[in-house]
Amino acid sequence: MKKNYYTMALMLFSINPIFAIPPNNILKKNTNLIYDVNYKGSNYELTVTINKLAKNSQEFKWKMIGPQTTEGVLNLNEETINNAEGVVHFFQEGAIDMTNQCAFFLSKKIFNDFKNSNTSLISTDIENNKKNIFYFPVKHTQSFQYNNDIFKEFNCITVMGQDNSDLQITYVDDAEFPLIVKLEVDWILKLKSIYSK
Repeated sequence: MKKNYYTMALMLFSINPIFAIPPNNILKKNTNLIYDVNYKGSNYELTVTINKLAKNSQEFKWKMIGPQTTEGVLNLNEETINNAEGVVHFFQEGAIDMTNQCAFFLSKKIFNDFKNSNTSLISTDIENNKKNIFYFPVKHTQSFQYNNDIFKEFNCITVMGQDNSDLQITYVDDAEFPLIVKLEVDWILKLKSIYSK
């Protein structure tokens, strides 16, 4: 029954994908991604600047504004981009080299797991060894504000936790640019707007 409600809810917010924008048109160096974040009842705004977005290297400068303000840089090498089995759980200040965790874009492994088998075992908290099976991919479109004045849409896929349907990941359905649009684990990350020159 949960599956039916989950599917119906997504269908209500889905719009004809013919109007969706290709992500490579706007996801590039110096693009800013603005996310709303909720962690343990506290609300933050997360600004992510794409410093580098290549097949073998990614770099993201981030700043979190809320009850506390923190900032840093996340670096991902080719191994992490391709094979990470987890999603970022904690933003540590300073320059951090990510290991086995993807940040803001799904790893190739996770993306291909959903594409090929509709399921993936994902670490949602590496430090505490929390892993969850995500499955049941549903295609839809997701809107966001673009450059302050207009709304755009991405073709997206949402998956949910097999044992806990409150766990969800929404990402752009594009193998080269699988941007994480929404992440609901023990904290919530939701894309609000994108600014691109």
